[in-house]
Amino acid sequence: TWDLFHKLGFHGLAVEADGVFWTDLNANLKNYPVKAALMSITPDNAVSIIKDKGLPHVDVFKLDIDSWDCSVLPPVLKAFHPAVAIVEYNLYFPPPIKMMLDMSVQ
Repeated sequence: TWDLFHKLGFHGLAVEADGVFWTDLNANLKNYPVKAALMSITPDNAVSIIKDKGLPHVDVFKLDIDSWDCSVLPPVLKAFHPAVAIVEYNLYFPPPIKMMLDMSVQ
């Protein structure tokens, strides 16, 4: 995805929950058309985070949050219809195995 921003000039939003990582992320993105947000993303706030940052549309949506990826993806796909969605998966659980974290257990 780096080439999408670096070489092709795509605009975007990077959301990071860890302040240490966010500081580095924000510094790395300062010369690119990508906004950075320091917060946690959930299925309940994913769409509003994107809208609140003033993004008119989402061309590419990359998701790697090591937790509720399967729950965050559907509301974003429904609201923005990105042309490309890149989502982390665990190759040790190949199809047809279906598994996801239960958000109610935290």
